Amino acid sequence: MVATYLFRIAQEAIANVIKHSGATKITVHLDYSFQHILLTIEDDGIGFNPKLTSSGFGLQFMKKRAEETNGSLNLKSGNCGTGLQVNIRVSE
Repeated sequence: MVATYLFRIAQEAIANVIKHSGATKITVHLDYSFQHILLTIEDDGIGFNPKLTSSGFGLQFMKKRAEETNGSLNLKSGNCGTGLQVNIRVSE
């Protein structure tokens, strides 16, 4: 389930970058161990104000999927792009 949810979050994030950001570069990075998973997606697009668009379906979908894996989603955006991180603690 965690792998599927991470894939869906990445898929939605990349689709949003392609549709909205005008980015020329997207970086996807996955760090993992037995206790922790960190998915990071960054782009060099125009950015946006997450507070104004936090009610968007895509962002809600990604946040819900992260929470369903006992994780959290953090989003930072500015004039030089957007960064998304999903932190998941893997239970034993």
